[in-house]
Amino acid sequence: MTLVGGVYVRDLRSAELGDWPRKGVKGAAVYLDGDDPCDAHLVEIPPGRSTAPEHHLYDEGIRCRPEIALTRLGLAELLVQGSPSSGR
Repeated sequence: MTLVGGVYVRDLRSAELGDWPRKGVKGAAVYLDGDDPCDAHLVEIPPGRSTAPEHHLYDEGIRCRPEIALTRLGLAELLVQGSPSSGR
């Protein structure tokens, strides 16, 4: 996994990505100076693929805003264990 950081990131589309085995795709952790309790995960999901499932023992906030999706192509689906749509 690659680490991207600083005061700001000029263009996330040109950020260097590395192999991220836990997610099963290429990606980077984004840490901004002065935003210590928060981080962002930048991942590249190839067409027809998905990230590896993740399971957490804590609450995780996931925000997917249109201005954050860099290519705005494809479909994002989040399955929450125990929800009616997850089937688990």
